Amino acid sequence: MAPSNTSISFELETLATDFVPNGLAANVLRDLIHQEVEQLKQLDDEATQLRFRLLGLETRRAEVAKASDLHRAFLAPIRKLPPEILGEVFIHSLMAWRPASRTNDVRLCSKSANNGGALHLVPQACGLWHLHG
Repeated sequence: MAPSNTSISFELETLATDFVPNGLAANVLRDLIHQEVEQLKQLDDEATQLRFRLLGLETRRAEVAKASDLHRAFLAPIRKLPPEILGEVFIHSLMAWRPASRTNDVRLCSKSANNGGALHLVPQACGLWHLHG
């Protein structure tokens, strides 16, 4: 606690006694409480400002991370493959999903139990497949 201008001490041990503050002691306590309430308000204000600052930093970090991911995607090795090769990979991946019993299974476009929705899954693996598919 903040030191007082009087010889009155308000330590934790004092609470365990039968001490009852008189007029002067009560005024000192009120002054201490007022100072502490003001300190708490200042600390709350600072904490609020820090929360807003942290939120701004987190938002900015997310933006930079998103930009970094986008820029990394431009350097992905798969981008070096010609569309014809990607098309072949696409066709082979569809063949792997196709049920052996049917050659023209229309269910390739749906999420059937046999293929897991191959046409829905493959474009998620690579955006270029979706563009060239």
